[in-house]
Amino acid sequence: MAPPAQPYVVIQSGLTMGTIILNAPFSWYNSGGGSCTVSNVGNWCQNSSYGPIAGGASVQATPTVMGNFSYTSPCCQANNPVIHVNPIHPAPKKK
Repeated sequence: MAPPAQPYVVIQSGLTMGTIILNAPFSWYNSGGGSCTVSNVGNWCQNSSYGPIAGGASVQATPTVMGNFSYTSPCCQANNPVIHVNPIHPAPKKK
């Protein structure tokens, strides 16, 4: 079952649900049946890897750099998935 709140990344497809924002948590979601590990994210997340993540489960991560980034996972079926980390947008000013 997908995480109850967005944003999250489906490990197998690279699909991002919601908007990933700098310094705000998101989840790595394993939609498959077996365990998965996400690696090679140390240049844009707090940790260099996450997992193992059980099938149907998710693990929280926090991006520390904005831009376009990739990850690796033996469970990922996408070709070079790209995750976009957005800057923090200031709240609109009241008039």
